[in-house]
Amino acid sequence: MTGSIRTSIIINAAPAKVRDVILDFEKYAEWNPFILSISSDSADKSVGSHLKVTVKPPNRDEVHMTPHVTDNSPELFAWRGKFYFNFLFTGRHVFEFKQAENGHDTEFLQWEEFSGILLPFVGGVLRDTEAGFKAMNEALKQRVESL
Repeated sequence: MTGSIRTSIIINAAPAKVRDVILDFEKYAEWNPFILSISSDSADKSVGSHLKVTVKPPNRDEVHMTPHVTDNSPELFAWRGKFYFNFLFTGRHVFEFKQAENGHDTEFLQWEEFSGILLPFVGGVLRDTEAGFKAMNEALKQRVESL
């Protein structure tokens, strides 16, 4: 079984600037209402490196994860995590930085693909997670546009 959450927002800045804010993990506590903290075991956040991530969806307790980086390019930063075993529950979280049609702004996409046998039982969590994505997107827009 699979499922996904997809959100996007237009940010008045170049994709590289938005990406820089997303990859500046040390400052998440200053602006990010959803992803409270991230740390990496690799200074360059290279593919295969491990992260420690703490998220807090609205109306939920904090969740601590230890995913690994699957993509790190100018257009995409992504990780994959699991709940104990891949067949139980996995998620691939993606931040995508696309040049907007006007040629100046960024279309920031934040999405996650889920799979596993526990997926039918986490519907409420996924709804709250989507609300967390949207809150983070708005906070990211404010952060980037104020720099």
